[in-house]
Amino acid sequence: VFITLKDFEALNRTLEENGGKTYLNPRNTAAGSLRQLDPAVSASRPLTLLVYQVVHAAGGEVPATQWELLQWLKTLGFPVTAHARRFTGLDPAIAYVESWENSRDQLGYEADGMVIKLDDLRLADELGFVGKDPRGAVAFKFPAQEVTTRLLEIGVNVGRTGVLTPFAVLEAVEISGVI
Repeated sequence: VFITLKDFEALNRTLEENGGKTYLNPRNTAAGSLRQLDPAVSASRPLTLLVYQVVHAAGGEVPATQWELLQWLKTLGFPVTAHARRFTGLDPAIAYVESWENSRDQLGYEADGMVIKLDDLRLADELGFVGKDPRGAVAFKFPAQEVTTRLLEIGVNVGRTGVLTPFAVLEAVEISGVI
């Protein structure tokens, strides 16, 4: 679940026009919207959903591959990413992910990476998990956004035992709406 950049700008514009508090970034706004205790507040937010898997199905046949599953979900009317691709090898899959590193701004929403999954859902299920991470999928994170700031001052804290701990005071900067 996420908020597109266009919808986020419109939401903030509406909030500002009505004298409300605006939000800093779409990612945290979407996450906060899902945690609302009042479902009316969640329903009023411009949330968007992309579906990638079926967690539980009763009756009927669920496709056996990730690629067929995405196509099936789409025919059922669920929103599915238009950027999913099926590859027969790992190298072309990695190349596709890497091709998005410099193009992620074209997505229309914030993304910090992509996921490569095994197509065979039965095999992916048999491989299980390491902690909470599935062995049949690997996340590729895009490089973090970087900005430059200025060192304004170096201070020193004195601990209760007399240990001196230096700290830096930096000029505030914004990265993706976060200060």
